[in-house]
Amino acid sequence: MAPYKVDRNVIKQSLTWKEVIDNLNNSYVNNKEFKSNSEGFFASFEAHHIPKVKKIMKKLNAVDAHLYVSLLINAPTLGRHSDRMGVKYWQALGSTEWQFDDGNKIILKEGDLITVGREVYHATRPLSARAGISFGFYD
Repeated sequence: MAPYKVDRNVIKQSLTWKEVIDNLNNSYVNNKEFKSNSEGFFASFEAHHIPKVKKIMKKLNAVDAHLYVSLLINAPTLGRHSDRMGVKYWQALGSTEWQFDDGNKIILKEGDLITVGREVYHATRPLSARAGISFGFYD
């Protein structure tokens, strides 16, 4: 598999901000794995509970789904990192710039899906208020 690949506007449905905030609240209130920082970045590791996400997981043969939200432009995210398994990231709301160690930068807009192989280093930068779902899969 190539280190990463972008498919433009392939997921036609979108999440609502209500679905996003409800998932974050449910994760937080129920003491599920949840991350946040003071600059408006949030992560929920319970995105599989969102009905639309559950359907997409099935289509993608994903084993997990995480929700990533940034409310502020240029808010810090997870920084440069790699993942232990391959991921397919759906830009559900807003836009995000993805940066790779080979120097490429890719801008994802609503409906775009990027597939990133395991152990491929990358970083993200929100270009607007945004929400996205990272689907884990074995590659």
